[in-house]
Amino acid sequence: MSSETYLPPPPSKHILFLLAADTEWLEKAKSELVRLFGPVEQESSVFLYKATDYYCEEMGNNIIRQFLSFRDLLPPEGLADYKLKTNEIEMVLSEEGKRQVNLDGGLLTLDKIVIATTKPASYRVYLREGIYAQATYWYEKATYQAWPWTYDEYQSSDIIEFFNSVRRKYQKQLNELKVQEN
Repeated sequence: MSSETYLPPPPSKHILFLLAADTEWLEKAKSELVRLFGPVEQESSVFLYKATDYYCEEMGNNIIRQFLSFRDLLPPEGLADYKLKTNEIEMVLSEEGKRQVNLDGGLLTLDKIVIATTKPASYRVYLREGIYAQATYWYEKATYQAWPWTYDEYQSSDIIEFFNSVRRKYQKQLNELKVQEN
């Protein structure tokens, strides 16, 4: 394929999977995220994180979870940069060497959601500097669908509906961009 026929993908919706030790740390993290990535467009409700005790040693036993989407769009090739920046925020907000927040950034497109992580697995693609990409959902039959490796927590109908709602706004943004380009 020649470079003349290459069409770059549209920009992606910038999303975030956030864990925090408590609401104070959640708000500190959101403040840092807004400073780096721009305004939050949508927020899920805040709920207790009960999926695993993996983070309890660092963050305690009353960890909370929230999902965010940001107004500004992100080029898909920026996923590794995005994760590296969220890793920096995690370190800045750590206390006595323990993280108080866990930030997994991702990209939402019309046909999938991909998250960035530092944990290798057979179903993750290495990007660079210790960052992997994981396709977490695909879009079919008017909703996001979870892959077999998608964490059980992410398969709840409330979370999927949150991302469907983000997708609807993203579709409007893309339509507005097309109108502006013409």
